[in-house]
Amino acid sequence: MSKAIHLTDRFIRAAKARSGELQSIIDTGFNSPGQMILRVSPKGLKTCTFRYRNLAGRRKRYRIGHYPSLSLGKAREIAHKLSARVVSGEDPSEDRLKEKKAARAMLSKKSPHLV
Repeated sequence: MSKAIHLTDRFIRAAKARSGELQSIIDTGFNSPGQMILRVSPKGLKTCTFRYRNLAGRRKRYRIGHYPSLSLGKAREIAHKLSARVVSGEDPSEDRLKEKKAARAMLSKKSPHLV
């Protein structure tokens, strides 16, 4: 289920998933291309994500972080930076994937596998 609301810290603290399903809440307080979304899991985990379309028109999602260890203000700030990257033609999700692959490759070179 998805709904739209201007997110506040008070609202996020009280947010709970309904009927055991993942709840997605679109932040109407985010005023840039793309959407900042709060996802609330049935177990109560609250995750801020940024949803956008890449240059190919494919819908993508980028996990920003978990609330409350990441504040609402900081999550919006990160989402604005991601939005600017998307507008300039970048794909933050693909960039993150490439960074993870490069890090794994570096680790595998440093520590040889034992058989």
